[in-house]
Amino acid sequence: MTLGKKIESLRKERKWSQVKLADAIGVSVNHLSRWENNRIRPRNRSLESLSKVFGVELAEFVEAKNTTFHPTAPEPELGEILDDIRQLDD
Repeated sequence: MTLGKKIESLRKERKWSQVKLADAIGVSVNHLSRWENNRIRPRNRSLESLSKVFGVELAEFVEAKNTTFHPTAPEPELGEILDDIRQLDD
């Protein structure tokens, strides 16, 4: 299972929306969507947040990330980068 599908699966098992999970870990819904679609890889601190929120071992994410991640998208657009930077200030 890809890392993105692992995140999506854990979220859906809990019947959480992307909005709820994104708010819980402090990222944009757009960013979370790109993780779930394997377009970008979460940073280590985001993986730690996901593991705490889901109540699972960090190793579940690390194993998925290392074995099956295949980025498929071009670099993020400038607007997406600016949104991510703005969230860092919050």
